[in-house]
Amino acid sequence: ESAVLRAPLIAATDTDGRFQFSGLAAGRYRVKGEKPGFVAAVADPRRAFEPSPEFDVTTNGRSVQALPMQPAGAIEGRILSDSGDPAVNMVVSAVRLGYDATGRKVAAVRQVRTDDRGRYRVHTLPPGEYLVDAAPDPLAAMSTGPTPTVLARNYFPGTARLEEARAVPIVVRQNVTDIDFALTRVPVISIRG
Repeated sequence: ESAVLRAPLIAATDTDGRFQFSGLAAGRYRVKGEKPGFVAAVADPRRAFEPSPEFDVTTNGRSVQALPMQPAGAIEGRILSDSGDPAVNMVVSAVRLGYDATGRKVAAVRQVRTDDRGRYRVHTLPPGEYLVDAAPDPLAAMSTGPTPTVLARNYFPGTARLEEARAVPIVVRQNVTDIDFALTRVPVISIRG
């Protein structure tokens, strides 16, 4: 990836994990590796979402870059409605807390949907701490027509308040299970203007 390129270049690795891009113009580039079930290896989990460092390619030059990868983690569990039934087709997100000029914010890292039993598995997560939230698909909720109550967005262990959410720590190759919680029902109103 580079300001020199109009679109990213893609190369597959060989059986020894080697890759090559030929004929690159001189400039600054970044290389990112992707493999299902793996994430970039970083010494500090807080840096897992930073872009890879840039490197220079000179005219007729050559650059060798290593892309260490490590097995990713996953979070799985079950989402229930307030009546204890499976919450089907809910959007479940692994989110991380961050800060910007306006204060604390959450950013979704990966999202999946619950199945017909309310089960979910959010995978390919770098090591770190994540909040897990679940909510109805907003577009689907709008298409069902007016209803007096809907299931609300909740965070694990079953709270609508971000400050009461409990973080789920993930280490390399860890599959955290039984992150189950229920969604609460809230009243809704319609406003037209």
